[in-house]
Amino acid sequence: MERVRLQRLARNWSQAELARRIGLSRRAYQDFETGYGNLKLTNLVKLLGVLGVSGELAEVVPVPSLEPKVEELLKPTRQRAGRQPRG
Repeated sequence: MERVRLQRLARNWSQAELARRIGLSRRAYQDFETGYGNLKLTNLVKLLGVLGVSGELAEVVPVPSLEPKVEELLKPTRQRAGRQPRG
């Protein structure tokens, strides 16, 4: 959030001005910038576009982990039930 704040301040924009430009309430933007709230992906893309850093989206969004979670590794493997003879 600090990098977003610095980008905003470099343009001499208030939180209210940047919120207006991306279509959010000042409060919603303030909560995001201070770390108390989240933005929808569409609003994050708008924010990066307004700041002119949309090409840096890959640096903002973490790469998803392809490693399995510990819980997944500890689950017993499921076995398919065998057919019961009819009779």
